[in-house]
Amino acid sequence: MIPADYRDHILQEFPHRSDSLVDAQIVEVLKYLTILSEGSSGRFIPLTREADEVWHEMIVQTQLYFDLCASLPGGRYIHHESIGMDGFAERIGRREAVEQFVAWVPDYTSRFGPFTEDTASHWAVVQFLREEVGLSLDEVNALGRPVSV
Repeated sequence: MIPADYRDHILQEFPHRSDSLVDAQIVEVLKYLTILSEGSSGRFIPLTREADEVWHEMIVQTQLYFDLCASLPGGRYIHHESIGMDGFAERIGRREAVEQFVAWVPDYTSRFGPFTEDTASHWAVVQFLREEVGLSLDEVNALGRPVSV
């Protein structure tokens, strides 16, 4: 987790959200940063806007964020780039963008286990797959698993 003063500062920046919601968003941001630090194949930010806002607030506490990044498995600073899915798709191609977006699912589930209703609510990629593609949460969690024959 993060130091108490770091957490408290982030909580103060989101007074309209419950502490438990912000804590859950912090945890999912930390999972995202862990995956990124390990060299995830997907690079597009798969978090919801609200979780991304928490990450932004973590970043502006520069020394604490540097220290956090140094403590991650990759031990390197994780940069942030504000770009939407459309801009990302224009840059690398729509098919590649979708593949990178979906690549977060097995990156997450192999490291942290399956998404739950609560954890899934902080990940735009899971919401996209459920709402736009029509997958159940079990089907989302099965992405990237080896197929049994």
